[in-house]
Amino acid sequence: MFDALLLFGLLSPLIAAVVIGVPASLAEPLPEKLVSRVSLAALLISTLTWAAEAVAALSRGGGRHLVVAPWLTSGDYKVELSLHLDAVGLVFAGLSALVCLAAARFSVHYMHRERGFSRFFGLLDLFAFAMTLLGVAGNAALSFVGWELGGLCSALLIAYHAERPSAGRAGVRAVLTNRVGDVGFALGIAGLYLAFGSVDWAVMEAGAPKLSSGAATALALSFLLPGMVKAGLVPFTPWVGAAVEGPTPSSALFYGAIMVHAGLFLAMRAAPLLAVAPAAAAVAVILGLLTLALAGLIAKAATDVKGSLVHAGAAQLGVGFVLVGLGLLPLALWHLVGHALVRGLQMFTAPAALAQLLDRPVATVSPLLADRPRLYAWALRRFDLEALQDWLVVQPTSRIAGLAARFDARAIDAASGLPVHPEADVPTRAKHPHRARGLVGRATVLGAGAAHAFERRLMDQGVSEGLPRLTQLIGARLRHVEAVLASPWAALALVLLGLAILPALGGL
Repeated sequence: MFDALLLFGLLSPLIAAVVIGVPASLAEPLPEKLVSRVSLAALLISTLTWAAEAVAALSRGGGRHLVVAPWLTSGDYKVELSLHLDAVGLVFAGLSALVCLAAARFSVHYMHRERGFSRFFGLLDLFAFAMTLLGVAGNAALSFVGWELGGLCSALLIAYHAERPSAGRAGVRAVLTNRVGDVGFALGIAGLYLAFGSVDWAVMEAGAPKLSSGAATALALSFLLPGMVKAGLVPFTPWVGAAVEGPTPSSALFYGAIMVHAGLFLAMRAAPLLAVAPAAAAVAVILGLLTLALAGLIAKAATDVKGSLVHAGAAQLGVGFVLVGLGLLPLALWHLVGHALVRGLQMFTAPAALAQLLDRPVATVSPLLADRPRLYAWALRRFDLEALQDWLVVQPTSRIAGLAARFDARAIDAASGLPVHPEADVPTRAKHPHRARGLVGRATVLGAGAAHAFERRLMDQGVSEGLPRLTQLIGARLRHVEAVLASPWAALALVLLGLAILPALGGL
């Protein structure tokens, strides 16, 4: 019975996201009061669930591994839907649910009468589910599902104000940068299976001391890379600085309290590997110290509140990675919780920062920067990390995507016997749907041709230039559809359509 309640607590934010998101996509969005009540109720259930499980774990004297159901099976290989309910996972899941609950309560008034009110709360609930799943997932494959869902919510809320070109560019930067970390995560999952024959976190924790130093180092670096990218460590800091284009509640939730700390949490999951991989631990310590120095200086020189807070947060996350690299896991966990709560509160109150300073003297520039004009100017330019990230991440990703598209056109299509004209955007078969048989076959070919044309055109224009425009276009269209559906005439049309369909359904 308790396990069923535990699963309901895990799934409640996902259920709320569906309840809120489906009407907003297909019909008139739910009223604001109903949306907020559904969201708050789901997040409260989630928070209480993880609090109860934490109390139960204390009474048992330790965590547990709960297998829910089979998931993926191929020969001797199988991955189960399972939960790893240890101290680190329960703390992160409970913290995520609690802060998401606070963000939802804050957003009830902050997002009042926004055209995307339902969209915002649906994404917030989906993000809460993603982060709690990441915290308690029993294996790396299920953790990756939560990781990717959280990244999707992040990108969509960064580009929330689609009418602003800067929001589209920031969303693209976040997507491209985090794909680098995803490669490391995927390699880590494959490495776990090769090393242990399983991707379960419990198996990794038990078997890590038996690994050779080289294998442990490769595995640890695979999981450290996505953690460092998500946390905004150097040289990946610029994407976090640009990500505050979204609404203030999402900025506080993602880049102050939870999302960036998911990177530190993943490093803590890899702590058993770091214990037998001193080289990987040294990488965590060195990059953590470098981030502490550079991001700390950027925060002191920043001229905007959000920019200062985000980089100050990145500096403190550098401290967290240093603690993990040194093997001080309990201290790192305390640091994660304390910093997430403090930085989240600062981000929530960022719009009122000037009012808070009315009766206080404004702090002067740090002497470290005031006495060194060149260092100050360089810190104002954020040490040119954005250009470095473009050189290391954005441009190579764009080139790789272009090469992959050309390889697909010249090798894969040729190997499959699909004729392609060099000047054409789509395969010949896609231009002649009559070669497919049946309605389903023709629709499939047309869809494949349209997708291929979109992919080729996007790659020809360049990822870094095409996606921002695409994001703005999609956002503008969604806002238009949302406004149309919210009109009384749309509601009346939907009611009449329902009255016309119900008799037919009754006859079935």
